[in-house]
Amino acid sequence: MQDLQGLACSSFDRVSHLLDGCLLYLDGGAGEALAANVGIDYLLNKGVVNVCALECASRRDAAAHHLLSGLDDYSVVVVTTKLLTDIHGYLIKMHQEHERAEAVTILCSCSEAAHAGQPATMLGEHAYDSYLSALKEDLEQARKKMASEDDKTEAPNGFKTTVQHFPLPACVVDSATFVLPAASSAAVSARIGAHIAGLGPPDAVPGDDGLDAPAATGLKLLAHSLLDLASELGVRLDTFSLGPLSNIMGDEICAMPAPTPPTETAALVLVDRCLDLVTPLSHADHVLDQIYGTLQRRCTSGHNSLRTSDVIVPLPSVFGSAKQSDIKEATSDDGEAGTHTDEQQQPRQTSNGAASTSGLALQGSLYGPSDAQMGQWREFLATRKGKDAALFLRKWMREALRKAGIQTKMRFKAGSVPAEEFRALADLLAAAPPKVCFGQLSIMQLGYAAAAALDGAAAARWARLAQLEQDIIHLSANGMDEELAEKVCGVVLEAASKTAETGITAADALGLCVVALALACDAGAQRTGASELRSRMSQTLVDALLEGTIKPQDLGLSGSLSPHHKELESKEGETGEEAKYEIQALRLEMSDKVTELLMRLQATAAARSLMKDMRRYLQHGAGSKGVTSLLSQLTSRLLDHQPIPDLQHNNASLGGLLKSGLGRFGLVQQKQPQPGDHNTIIIFVVGGISMADIREVRHITHEMVSAQPGRVPVNVLLGGTSLMSPQHVIELLK
Repeated sequence: MQDLQGLACSSFDRVSHLLDGCLLYLDGGAGEALAANVGIDYLLNKGVVNVCALECASRRDAAAHHLLSGLDDYSVVVVTTKLLTDIHGYLIKMHQEHERAEAVTILCSCSEAAHAGQPATMLGEHAYDSYLSALKEDLEQARKKMASEDDKTEAPNGFKTTVQHFPLPACVVDSATFVLPAASSAAVSARIGAHIAGLGPPDAVPGDDGLDAPAATGLKLLAHSLLDLASELGVRLDTFSLGPLSNIMGDEICAMPAPTPPTETAALVLVDRCLDLVTPLSHADHVLDQIYGTLQRRCTSGHNSLRTSDVIVPLPSVFGSAKQSDIKEATSDDGEAGTHTDEQQQPRQTSNGAASTSGLALQGSLYGPSDAQMGQWREFLATRKGKDAALFLRKWMREALRKAGIQTKMRFKAGSVPAEEFRALADLLAAAPPKVCFGQLSIMQLGYAAAAALDGAAAARWARLAQLEQDIIHLSANGMDEELAEKVCGVVLEAASKTAETGITAADALGLCVVALALACDAGAQRTGASELRSRMSQTLVDALLEGTIKPQDLGLSGSLSPHHKELESKEGETGEEAKYEIQALRLEMSDKVTELLMRLQATAAARSLMKDMRRYLQHGAGSKGVTSLLSQLTSRLLDHQPIPDLQHNNASLGGLLKSGLGRFGLVQQKQPQPGDHNTIIIFVVGGISMADIREVRHITHEMVSAQPGRVPVNVLLGGTSLMSPQHVIELLK
């Protein structure tokens, strides 16, 4: 079976004859996949002359190609992760800018079958040919419209554009983890109506029409993407599902033909994200969680936008510019010289989705496809618990300095590692000669990422939220419903307070409310804590909205609530019975909107309580200090071949359906298929995965497989729609 790291390499290897000497355009999703999987150097070694963004295509790109290659003739290759109809405008502009190109090849990760499954494209079974005909017609019309009577320029000879299927289904996070490119059509279209797929209430699933329902056709792209992934891995999928939406998707995947004959079979286990919202909302004391949860990540455009899987690491403006005197100051007790402002640490998000840093000329990355050591470091840190990860990172940075012959007089203490130590060690590497500096670039960027994540207001806010989560877990485990409601409402008041030092926001309060609602549903109908919490939370939020200390957009209600909020503000100073009546009516409307939001969140948070098994977050009774992740329980049972009552097996053939039906009547005795029967298990979470999920699955896999030499090796791959942070989960739930 092909490994994850080699997927994109094998895809580009198959089209190497097209890449040699070409001008390469990438859309946003393809650019993210390139950075995660192969790196720019890989393409340059394949003969690519220039790599540019499709959204910014210009004639200057051809001029740069000429300067770099010395050739007048050139070909254009476009790699896209979107439906062709979604980038039609960009392709029109690119063709207009490069009319003299010898040939244009569009490599599309969405297959013809994927296009045909989207009614909005209106392309049919032969989607590529149909699209090329439409593209040619639109280009001719645009050329005629732009041409003037005095224009004597000859039109280019012929239409030399072709389209090929180019599977690029995943961004590799590590050797056993992947997510979809954030800007890809498969990720962006994975919705059911207004809900992100996997993050809506359990009853927010398509009806009898399944994924053919108008509100859910985008999920077919996700199914096709998973089939492409299986094809690239060289496996046939034996599909299982956990959750109502995953079950529908599993049936759809089984009904689709496999792209190529497989060499072996792998189990695909689909999981609804709503079955465990507590884990991705958690603020664990782990350096990787804080890095991916606090540092900026680029996002796609639009409402409920997805984040890319990489983070923006703030780096010094010029490597080697830090003087030794500055470094000594950075290692002193006050740490002033080594401290960046919060504005410098957190890159700002621009209106077009690109990220920019304040006063920083360079932006680092945790992607290092050409550096195997970077991936191994991140994978190892994911298997460590608590503060051990930070201690190992500091150890590696000290070893890098020792190997480079750089002396440090810093005194290191046992226990937690402060941000100042990471920054000082990274500054020492940055001040080294260029050969040493760039040779240790990976560990230096990890150090700067840790320093930025563990310092300033973001770190204080993270620590405060972690403490509040532990309080909520304790109160819920002991059945203290009244105190639980009081605690969560107190967070709303803290967010509304202008003097709050920890920077807690209304969105944070909403996230804690989801955690509390999920935990309150652990006991099912035996407790009324969830309803009481929702009622008190609604009243507190409405009061804050009326006072203006919380804005509607903070709760994701800007579209439906802002007009009422503005109208209420305009009438606050009015007197008289009619004005009072109108104000009261507006207040009731605002209350209805907030209650509707909280009821939807409660229904989503309660999804796990509807399961037959693995339904409880708190496994150890009263006084429990932690929450059991659904994925950790699932992985443990899969590897241990334990039965999972809620797990559905999606049959791919009529024979399988008949055997399953006859087996229920005792007419055919057969063993029920289990994911653990396969040497490869792919767990895919519809809705996204978090760094906490990755750590939990890696820890279980290490304990049950890697740490047992005599056991048959099982390859567990973890994937999701996107890589989520706690803040990201809240944005998608609103």
